[in-house]
Amino acid sequence: MDDRQKWYWDLGFKIVGPLLTVAGILVGVWQFNIGEERKAIYEHASALWLKRLDTYSDVAKLAGSIAAAPGGQPAQSDINAFLAAYWGDMILVEDTEVERTMIAFRTEIEDFKRGRSNTDRLKQRADHLMKSLRQSLEAREPQP
Repeated sequence: MDDRQKWYWDLGFKIVGPLLTVAGILVGVWQFNIGEERKAIYEHASALWLKRLDTYSDVAKLAGSIAAAPGGQPAQSDINAFLAAYWGDMILVEDTEVERTMIAFRTEIEDFKRGRSNTDRLKQRADHLMKSLRQSLEAREPQP
């Protein structure tokens, strides 16, 4: 190989080397941005899922307390707390099935208070509500 060919090869490496370096840096920045975007989406989904878990847990405790009230007479404070959750946090996190079972349980409470229902039906509605809460959580658990 003569000096002229070496000079062309050196020139080629001097041009291609920095271009490959810049391309590598750009690909790295692009991959980093994609990773950060996915991380932000996952963190948002996780925060929403945790809010849903917290709210569903509170509602489940209230529904259980109402359904398993001693003497078959739920405490008005539990009913009021359930209604507050019904009109409050649940609106932000519930899905269609949970909404439907929440409405059915609230209606059952009203029927029970008016003497048109009994504790067994109240317990059945509470059980159905618990199952829909669990299924909703399982279906929406965030995946990394």
